[in-house]
Amino acid sequence: MFWYNGQLIQGNSLELAIDDPGLLYGATVFTTLRVYHQSLAHPLTNWRGHCNRLWSSLQAFGWQLPEQQRLQQGAETLLPSFPVLRMAVFPDGREWITGRYLPKDLTQRQQQGVTAWLADTPELLRSLPTHKTGNYLTAWLALQQARQ
Repeated sequence: MFWYNGQLIQGNSLELAIDDPGLLYGATVFTTLRVYHQSLAHPLTNWRGHCNRLWSSLQAFGWQLPEQQRLQQGAETLLPSFPVLRMAVFPDGREWITGRYLPKDLTQRQQQGVTAWLADTPELLRSLPTHKTGNYLTAWLALQQARQ
């Protein structure tokens, strides 16, 4: 289940045009938020801060802003089912919101920490590091190397 372009989609497939810049170039901006107590208004959720991050990147790229009410409606529709939401916006203002669960071993990770690996080779540097864009190939490649 996910939210796309004003609609709740029951399924796990999204149809995009073959020339969609989001598909071809990763042309999206996104933010990932943890929803506390199933509420966008909860201070720890920081809804406004996440929206501001999206708006800042969209304005920097000269992209169309999504309808804020529709973005919020999508988040509110998914939050009863998912404590973590990833909200992405395409250059034309379409919104795409997916949800996921917290890791089963979250408490253990918080108490014991996690192992980290520094991906410092030039081919793994992120482009546009001040913006969270859909082009996360270098981060994904770094993760694959770290898992080896």
